[in-house]
Order: sequence, then structure tokens, then C-alpha cells
Amino acid sequence: IRARFKNRVSIGHGNDKTLETWIRIHGNFAEYTPIFLILLALLEAAGQSAQFLYILGGAFVVCRLSHVIGLLMRKAPNPPRAIGIIGTMTLIVIAAVSGLLKLL
Repeated sequence: IRARFKNRVSIGHGNDKTLETWIRIHGNFAEYTPIFLILLALLEAAGQSAQFLYILGGAFVVCRLSHVIGLLMRKAPNPPRAIGIIGTMTLIVIAAVSGLLKLL
């Protein structure tokens, strides 16, 4: 919001690279966080151990923060961004597989 006010841009990024970066950071969070939180809630409802859920949730936060740091760096290759992306996908797969195994 601050970047939008600062650059007087209501819609889109107005060719401002900083605003474009913040839009992607927000968008990426909105794309992956809900599915992970739903999986986490389903695991909890299925009786998964609290310790496992804490580890999964903590690792997810670390991966998301790593991804933000990587997006702010803007250089390639970008290890923090790669760690964030790969870590997030891995955690989503772990949560999904764990849920399936809990059902079996």
C-alpha cells in the first residue's frame, strides 16, 4: 500500500520495479499459503502429532521468508529464492502425502 501511495499507482505496477516486486511477493504468498494452511488444518483434524505440525509450519515460514529475501535480491542465480520455492513445494507435498497416509 505504501509503495502504491508513494508512486501514485492505483492498478498494476506503473512500470515501477519496486512496486512490481512487492506485488509478486504478495501474490506468491496468496498463491501458496492458503493451500498449505488447509493441508495443515486437515492434518490436525486427522490427528497428526502437534510436533509434526509445528515443524511443518515453522519450516513453511522459513521457506516463505527465504523466498521474499530472494525476490528482493533481484539477481540470478538466487539461492534464497530457490530454497524458498523448492522448500515450499516440498512441504506442500509432504503435507499432502502425510494426509493421504493418515487416511490409509
